[in-house]
Formats: sequence, C-alpha cells, structure tokens
Amino acid sequence: MVHTGRQRSRAGKTAVPGHDGSRHMNRRQMLKNLAAFCISAGVPLRAAAGLLEPGRFGRRDESPQATAPDSANNYCCDTSDGRRLTPIGMQLMGSVLHRFSAIIKRIGYGNFALISFDEARHTAAAYAGIGAFSKAETDFLAFLFSQDAADYGFRGHKPFKNITDAVDKSAVVKIPGTGNYLLNGDPLRIYRQMRADIGDKLVLTSGIRGVAKQFYLFLNKARKTGGNLSLAAHSIAPPGYSYHGIGDFDVGKTGLGLDNFTLRFTHTDVYKKLQQLEYAEFRYPPDNRVGVRFEPWHIKTL
Repeated sequence: MVHTGRQRSRAGKTAVPGHDGSRHMNRRQMLKNLAAFCISAGVPLRAAAGLLEPGRFGRRDESPQATAPDSANNYCCDTSDGRRLTPIGMQLMGSVLHRFSAIIKRIGYGNFALISFDEARHTAAAYAGIGAFSKAETDFLAFLFSQDAADYGFRGHKPFKNITDAVDKSAVVKIPGTGNYLLNGDPLRIYRQMRADIGDKLVLTSGIRGVAKQFYLFLNKARKTGGNLSLAAHSIAPPGYSYHGIGDFDVGKTGLGLDNFTLRFTHTDVYKKLQQLEYAEFRYPPDNRVGVRFEPWHIKTL
C-alpha cells in the first residue's frame, strides 16, 4: 500500500513521510531564499515576488475531444492565458530537470518511479556527477508542490499531501517486460484480469510512481509548453495530484509506442475490448470535471 502523510495502512502501521526529519518549508523563508537567488543570479528583484506570472487557469472547452486524434497534445481547454512560470521559475525548472535526468541515468527509469523526493535529494548529493539540489531548487519544488492545482484548472484531489510522502516499496510488484511496477492488491488483480481477457496485445505503459517522477513528468511537460503550467496540467497531473501514486495505471497496445498516449489508441482493438470490460473504469472520461483531457488509457483502481 502507498502511505500518504500519517495515513494508517490496513496493517495498522503509521506511515511516517520522509526519513531525514524533513519539515514543511516555511513560506516566508522560502521567498527570502528565492530573493537571494535572484540577486546572485542577476535577476531583477521584481521576479523574486513569485514564481508564477499573473493569469487564470483557462476556460473549459465545450468538447474535450475536439482535438485531432493523431495529436499528442490533445488538450481539452483554452489555456493561452494560463498560469506561467516567471523567468526565475523557468531557470529553476531547467536546473532541476537536469538534475532529475542525471538521477535517472544513475539509478534507472524503473527505480526512479519508486523513489521519494527525499531519496532523490540524497541520491543527487551522493554523486559528484549529479550534485546536491541547491536551496533555491528545493524551495522551487516545495513551492510548486504547495500550490493549489485549481489555479491551473486542475480540480482533482491530492492523494499525496506532503512532498515527503513515499511509495511503500514492499507493497509493489514489478511487471515483467514493462519496466513498471504495480501496487499489490486491486491494481495488480485488475491488470492481470485485463491481460487474461484481452490478451498479450495489452501492455502496461505506466504503473505506480512517486513524487519525484511526477515532478519530472510535470516539469518536462511544462518545459514543452513554455512554462505554461495550466496547459501542462491538462495532460499531466501536478505533483501530489496523481492517482498513479496510489494504484492507478496506464495501458496501451504493444507496438503503438507513444501513440498509446494519444486518441489514436481509441482506434485499436485493445481499446475496443477494454470498453467491453465491466470492471474497467477510466479515471478521466470525456466528460470529466477535473480539467484533464480524455485519457482512454488511464485505468482507475480506487
């Protein structure tokens, strides 16, 4: 089971987030640190007032599926005036992504899916080729995690309440041939039943993942959108908000590659069979009110 905050597991044990006595960041101190970083980096002090430019989350489109099915960026909303990172935010985003990428090269993508934020920090500090996250980088990530994703138009719940919340590695199972892990229990049972009913054309494309990987995925998407967090949040849940952290998983068709994450997947025989399974439920259907594009590959397990 994945523990969040001080949530109790079914076994009755209390989960203690983190393992280095980390406490919540003091917001005032964080902004002071950002201001100091701006001065040392030669960034105008007005940029230190915050990491987000003014803007709103963007209005919902009447038809979430209106985008062409062969597009990898089939967003459901107009986010042209969405929340964007300031110049200092863009700079920090680039530096933390570089550090996350170096961690992945060191420990492997599969292992990276399971590590906590604290473990990512400790791994970076342990290798000279990666280097420890700076105070400004850590505060930047803490700032993003603390933000209400509704500001980006994402109206889902937040399974991970604290940035130090971690996946219980003893409760996950590695799925052969995929490089991904699933939570033991309902997620594993549902996936195995799908494989039995649909066949080996169905493949697990993304399983359980912790806060570190969600940061990496979300910031990578934000970089591609030019720092538009509203646009990024319509296809990748912000850190802490992903149900992949507590059991959800993605499926696709073997051989389809990255198109498994576009509406092209809906034209496959795997998807058509998936629709016929009464126990299969999509987390983000076409009419969802969360503010997320239609994800016909994302399986709801809770």
